[in-house]
Amino acid sequence: MSASTEEDKLEWIQRLKQSISHNPFYDILIQRKNKASTNR
Repeated sequence: MSASTEEDKLEWIQRLKQSISHNPFYDILIQRKNKASTNR
């Protein structure tokens, strides 16, 4: 990836960090784990 300006580069970094920090798949795994532990 490359950005034409420093501003574009910073925007890319910010958006990538946002997408990495919130991953719905991880939330689903946590919910399944909690549900499985309460069903025992």
